[in-house]
Amino acid sequence: LDNGDHFVSQSAPMGEHWPKFNILGQSLLIRVPIVGPGLKRFVIADVAHAMATFIRQGDDIATAAEWSTKATRSRWMKKRLERFVSLVRAGHRWEDAWCEMKLGRPLDEWVIRNAASREDPASGFELLAEWLHQEIALTTQRIEAWLDPCCTVVVAILVGVIATSVFAMYTQIIHALM
Repeated sequence: LDNGDHFVSQSAPMGEHWPKFNILGQSLLIRVPIVGPGLKRFVIADVAHAMATFIRQGDDIATAAEWSTKATRSRWMKKRLERFVSLVRAGHRWEDAWCEMKLGRPLDEWVIRNAASREDPASGFELLAEWLHQEIALTTQRIEAWLDPCCTVVVAILVGVIATSVFAMYTQIIHALM
């Protein structure tokens, strides 16, 4: 959908969630061990949701990918989607072109290939987006579960250091007065 000035989608555009980094910042952040995989999953889920939406509205795979390219702010994903569109327009099967982007794990590729064999790409993209959103939620819960005890230990160490410093100061004052 295009209203002339802005791209309009039923899903929230990636730009609302992706920080405004320059090219170098995006490429570095996507490679950070803990943060990178989560960002990749989020970007892929957003694109998969957009692809499903455009396909359900009647667009073909290549057109849906072009609209999804315009919707995402991730340069990492834009580059891959542009390659995907060029492969599909050149006559490659869309599921092979999607898997050639090497976005996820073999299970993600299986979902896409399964949807292609059923000739229902929209359901495959919807399922992929749903699974990725569930993984993101589980990863967030795991991080939150680890974050609370780690913060407690850090605070306990800080309190111990402060208490030790205050106690040492008081003992020095008492020794100085005697």
